[in-house]
Amino acid sequence: MKQLILSLALIILINPIYASEHDDSGFYVGLKTGVWEFTEDPIGKFSSSSTGIFGGYKYNRYLAIELDYLSNTRATASNATESSTVESNSYILALRPILPLNDEWELFAKFGVEYYRFHDTITQIDGTSKNITGEKNVYSQGVGIGWNKNNFQVRAEVQGDKEFDFRVYSIGLAYNF
Repeated sequence: MKQLILSLALIILINPIYASEHDDSGFYVGLKTGVWEFTEDPIGKFSSSSTGIFGGYKYNRYLAIELDYLSNTRATASNATESSTVESNSYILALRPILPLNDEWELFAKFGVEYYRFHDTITQIDGTSKNITGEKNVYSQGVGIGWNKNNFQVRAEVQGDKEFDFRVYSIGLAYNF
């Protein structure tokens, strides 16, 4: 954690040196689609499609703050005695440090908090079932790469959390205002 704080402080301190060359500040919005997976369940591994919208404010070339909404479609896993169907959605607020590789390409990370809601229907082999609905706040992290051209960005990223072993692999398109 100390390394993360030190790295972010260094990025913020270095920024004025390059501010006159690159004014990349401003708002952005985008859409993304991909696959989500959840592997830490005694019943099995879940995987299905995910769609989302995101938006944020880019302070400079090196730092942005972003809000994501993800809708993860229904997925089913089963073993010899039961099956489970899960669907979820989440809101993620993240700090997004950026490493520009050149004027078009960048690498980025995401560190934030995620409000996660889910609904799980577990059906036993005898036909009985129970519904579990819940919500939780967890820490979220991610990494990605972006290609910028004119006011658009195409990005590929993976984000998730360690508590549930939940991940989303996505591609997205953003417009920078």
